[in-house]
Amino acid sequence: MTILSAQSIDAYVQEGELTIEPYEAFSKTYAGKSYGLTAAGYDIRLGKIRHPERDHAIVESLWLRPGGFILAASFERVVIPDNLQVTVHDKSSWARQGLAAQTTVLEPGWYGHITLELSNHSDKAILISTGMPIAQLVFHQLDRPTDRPYMGKYQGQSDMPTEAIEALSSEGEYHELGDSDGDDGA
Repeated sequence: MTILSAQSIDAYVQEGELTIEPYEAFSKTYAGKSYGLTAAGYDIRLGKIRHPERDHAIVESLWLRPGGFILAASFERVVIPDNLQVTVHDKSSWARQGLAAQTTVLEPGWYGHITLELSNHSDKAILISTGMPIAQLVFHQLDRPTDRPYMGKYQGQSDMPTEAIEALSSEGEYHELGDSDGDDGA
């Protein structure tokens, strides 16, 4: 697999084969951290954040405690063509402060807002805010378009962070873990 350069990512977007909305063709800075198109990737920002202690309410910002974990959605919505796979990586400026965005693979054909799993590995609380740059997307080109594009349970995620989804219920519907309407198989 080949990693796409800025020029290739931009060409995919301009030709309508790859969607990143909103799209920044040039890197911008927010609170000292970059977002938008980079030399070999695309830096994304935080969208909606679930508060882990307020009944998972959506908040604009929060202090992520040491050892804490939250789910947040990307501000950007992406649509991945059948010949690309995307890996979500930490931004090094956050990793150096102890904030980890868990590595996630976005399969060819996947689309939606990315649910980000964030962990604080430092001994200090870290302020997490909507709009801040949070992770980098790295685009890998497949040797040919897949004939098995992603059609799984996380397809088409909204701008709300998506909890883990368990297997299909007896009605053929997916349910978030802990959802009382889900069929636990018992």
